[in-house]
This record gives sequence, C-alpha cells and structure tokens, in this order.
Amino acid sequence: MATPLDQALREALAARQARAARGDLVRTGQALVTLRNPEGLHLVYRLRKREAWVDRRGVERPAEGYWLDCREAGHDWVAVGIASQNGTISRTARSTDDRAIRYGAAILLRALVEDTRTITTAAGRVYTLHVEDRCARCGEELTDPLSIEDGIGPTCYRNEHGHPRPTLRQREAAAKATSA
Repeated sequence: MATPLDQALREALAARQARAARGDLVRTGQALVTLRNPEGLHLVYRLRKREAWVDRRGVERPAEGYWLDCREAGHDWVAVGIASQNGTISRTARSTDDRAIRYGAAILLRALVEDTRTITTAAGRVYTLHVEDRCARCGEELTDPLSIEDGIGPTCYRNEHGHPRPTLRQREAAAKATSA
C-alpha cells in the first residue's frame, strides 16, 4: 500500500520525467520539498530512498524509509535522520542537533503522512509544503515557493520580464487592491 510519503516522491519523479527531454533531470527515488513558515522563511528538505545494505556480519538488510536531509539558504546539506513510512525520524550518528531543522522535519513528515500541503500547529502557525520543481527556462531546481508557483527561477524571471519577481507581500497587496 502506497503511503503519502511514497506519493510525494512519485509526484516529484513524475514532474522530473515530464521534463526529461530537456536533459537528465531525473533522480530516481529523490524528492525536494520546501517547508515555508508564515513569515516566508523556508527550509528545503531532501528525501532519498534508502538502498539495501550489508551489515558488519555480512547479512543483507532491507532498506526501509528515506534519508532525510535539510539545507538552509547558503548552507550545505545536513543530515536529519531516517524518515519512516509512518512519519517518525530515527537519528543517525550524523544527525543534526539544530532544533529548528528537526522541528521543521517533524512538521514536514506530519504533512506527508496526513497527505496535506498545509499544516496548522497547536500554536496556530500555518506551514505550507511545496514539492520541488524545475525552472521552465534553464532547468535548474526551484526550491522557493514563489519560483515554483511561477515555474521560473528568479534570474530567468528577471531576464524575461526586465524586473525582479514581486515578493509575496507585493502579490498579496496587489490581490487585495484588485478585489477591493
């Protein structure tokens, strides 16, 4: 039976395969998901299917769950742990102790298990998930929710339109002005 976590990976893979004619954009068993908080800040999480492995005694072990890593803007990937099918995270020797990254990972997995793209916490904060996509012009990975929504990265947007992409607040203000 397919879980929401498997479905999220299938969605990301299908999106890549649809654009595979432009180049090798398919990385089987991997998905990038952006978790955005109410203030617009975001973390990018990478889920990778685990491969079967051989332990120290030479016994082959089945690969269950997904490797879960996180990247903040301008930083390298850091290990979060192993995400299971039921949404729990097992720590590894390389897992980060960063509370914000671990909290975001818990929210991400909860959303994937509940098969939703929006999560409201007990404190009333709303977090949104965006499955990774690629720029329609250059094929680079998109992780910012506004870039995913537009289907084009910030550099290509500027080159195509002659000005920077409007921010989320500018878009919301324009929408309010239009509806008023």
